[in-house]
Amino acid sequence: MKKIRQVLLVLSLLTCLLFCTVHVTAANESLGKVVDGSVLTDKSEVESTVYPWARGAYLSSGTARVSLAGSGQVKMSGETVAYQNVDEIKVTLHLQRLKSDESGWVHIATLGPKTLKKTNMVSNSQTYSVAHGYYFRVYGVHTVMQGGKVESTVNYSDGLWVS
Repeated sequence: MKKIRQVLLVLSLLTCLLFCTVHVTAANESLGKVVDGSVLTDKSEVESTVYPWARGAYLSSGTARVSLAGSGQVKMSGETVAYQNVDEIKVTLHLQRLKSDESGWVHIATLGPKTLKKTNMVSNSQTYSVAHGYYFRVYGVHTVMQGGKVESTVNYSDGLWVS
């Protein structure tokens, strides 16, 4: 009787190994692929900085970044920098997740706009709980206003894998 139980246990385990499979999407399946201008990476932090020199006299740069911040958490952050103190300076950040079919990005959260007056820099950041097994990126909107003139630019970080 004991041998029969052992044989049945071994057969059950073998059957499970043969027929019980789990589909897992791994980061390396898509690593290096470009989706809407963002490279899919396995880095712990990705950022994009844009220097819109040709766009105007006030906006110096804008940075958008996303980093791993613990299990199932990412930190979205960014800043807008002006060449000098301006009437108003803003940063708005949008967290996006790659669709399961990798056809594009979906909106998860918006942070801001954070607006400051009479300074040359503004920054903002926040940590979010997110789903495991997806890529995430940040889309930044950077704006300065001075003497009735508005200068603005946008940027997208690369994709960050959350396992």
